[in-house]
Amino acid sequence: MVKNLIKNIKLCWIAFFIPIIALSLWFVLRSATGPYWQFPDPSYGYLSSSLSLIKGFSPTFNFQPGISVQILGGLIILLFNIGHSTADTVHRVLLDPEFYLNAINAAMIIFAFLTSFSLGAYVYRQTNDKITVLLSQLPVLSILALRSYSFYDYVPPIVANVSPEPLLISVSSLFNLYFLKLFFCKETKEEILPAIFLGTIFGLGVASKFTYVTFLILPIIVCRGRVKLLFIAVSAISCFLWSVPIIPHYAWMWHWIYQLITHTQRYGAGDQGFINPSQYIAVWQYIIVNMCSSLTFFAIAALLINLRQIIKNRSIDRGTFFLWATILCILIQFALIAKHYDDHYFVSSMNLFGPFFVLFYLNVKNKNLFFKTVISLCMMIFVVQSVGHALKFAQRLSVHTKETLRFNDMLHSKYPDFTFVGVFPMPLSNPEAAFFWGNDRDNRQADELSALYPKNLAYFYENVNDYAPYISGIYSIKQRLWAEDLIMSGSHVLFIAPQGYDFSQTPYMVVPLEQGQYAAAYLLVKSTEKQANELFDASIKLSEIGDFQNAVAFALESRELHYQPDGRITFLLSRIYHQMKSNEKKL
Repeated sequence: MVKNLIKNIKLCWIAFFIPIIALSLWFVLRSATGPYWQFPDPSYGYLSSSLSLIKGFSPTFNFQPGISVQILGGLIILLFNIGHSTADTVHRVLLDPEFYLNAINAAMIIFAFLTSFSLGAYVYRQTNDKITVLLSQLPVLSILALRSYSFYDYVPPIVANVSPEPLLISVSSLFNLYFLKLFFCKETKEEILPAIFLGTIFGLGVASKFTYVTFLILPIIVCRGRVKLLFIAVSAISCFLWSVPIIPHYAWMWHWIYQLITHTQRYGAGDQGFINPSQYIAVWQYIIVNMCSSLTFFAIAALLINLRQIIKNRSIDRGTFFLWATILCILIQFALIAKHYDDHYFVSSMNLFGPFFVLFYLNVKNKNLFFKTVISLCMMIFVVQSVGHALKFAQRLSVHTKETLRFNDMLHSKYPDFTFVGVFPMPLSNPEAAFFWGNDRDNRQADELSALYPKNLAYFYENVNDYAPYISGIYSIKQRLWAEDLIMSGSHVLFIAPQGYDFSQTPYMVVPLEQGQYAAAYLLVKSTEKQANELFDASIKLSEIGDFQNAVAFALESRELHYQPDGRITFLLSRIYHQMKSNEKKL
């Protein structure tokens, strides 16, 4: 058996080519990215949710929903803690979170390597053509330089993060494999097993990322007869089974999806409506011209060649039907992403270009030497371009990571007795705030974190997350703390803020202590935070009893003391104004 396995691997050696390049570049990118605490979104949230699963609780960090990441994280944690109690396991993870996050990410990338190889090996067995194998795997290289999110600088690439995206690489490769198996089926009964696997994989994809739901249409279009119903039934069962851990949060999730659909801005924000037309068109242009330029160019060329063949033959064969169904699914996925755009949403749609190019290549009737040479040259250019983008990304990240670690080590050695407060936005320049971010997403580790890190604080600026229960201020793991109280108690509080952060618009008076290339450290010397908040609360109470004149005066005075967030004062003043108008009408 072992000899046969080795023999089969030797025969399919070409299927290792792209996965080995991808694995090598992942190692370079992971090394350059540095510790996860620089960008705790979403890695520390998933780590906390995995611990909740281990403790028997339903995880509350379900924005993706990302259930598959939480389950995988739980399994990895248990694997490294065999023989330890639950309490001891949680303690060990919280003491060394970076080790477990690295282990989870490594497991995802190993899965991606194995599934990509399996896809290539299957294609080679079916076609005995090396070009077809490379075409099936090639798009994975375009994913390597995708950023985890587009609204920060120096973000980690998706392949180096703990999020649904690295796992979706494997899910997409498996989906592509069984989709091609469906294509090679000659009779309806042969489609049953691939349809069952596709339904199971679809459920896993949706449990990883809501955007995967558009892949439902592809098997429905191409499956024959009652196999469509079988696929739909298996998909529904798979979605339910994968989401069992979050059944208590079904109502919240449906509300979250409804908000996404019925509002024009990101994450359910903005005006009511399905899309903002001008913004939507601009995003489409960006997707085609920038994000997927090479893939888009090759796809358009492939469709034109195929269209010419359809006109010439005056018929649509099975390969053409599958080809156009695939591009339709890609376009629908693009349409969904354009509504709520971010770089990391492209993992699944980019991977689907693999079977698209395979179907196109197989459908070309006369593959002469010139045609094969052009295809090979295009693939070579794509590989060089993708590797170049990834290496350039890694070089930029490496410079940032080295400086961040140097600055963090310097601060902790120079100011050992100070209390460090991480100032958002990201990237963070100190690890203390990362736990707070994870605890905010899933707070069932709050007791353990408070015991382990009693002095760790975190500062959040206005609207860092519309769904968070806090407003701007200084927080420990469990409660809000007033800056005045910290100063009175004799605590030396050091704000670690991004370079250029403007403290003049906050209630904190600070003195700069250290300047780094990307961040700076400031000593907290005075604050009007507590007084500003007391004035704000008094304004609310005065407005409730009808003393509008003093309510407005207190609100304005609170604003002068830089109450944070300012948007709450604007809203309060607006509410007081409407209350005054309402009372005047009654009189």
